[in-house]
Amino acid sequence: HQQRPVTGLSGIATVGDHHAPVTVAGWSYGIEGNIVWVDQEGMHDGGWPACLGGPGRTVPVTFGEVPVTAPDGAAWRQVVWVDCRS
Repeated sequence: HQQRPVTGLSGIATVGDHHAPVTVAGWSYGIEGNIVWVDQEGMHDGGWPACLGGPGRTVPVTFGEVPVTAPDGAAWRQVVWVDCRS
């Protein structure tokens, strides 16, 4: 197991039903399902980030991602947290 650095990014998400795709610098990220998120109240260990709201919204979002490589060599960048404080 390798420790991967988390990279913080900001972009505009198009919110669907517990899915919010966002593209930053040519990479597409999918914020999905239950994810760790933080707001003025503190850290939330799962659930849907309040700042994303419901389907049909386009909202600015700050999130953290890490690079992932599967055993078969497939690679992607996984969203690991969302920051709702801004």
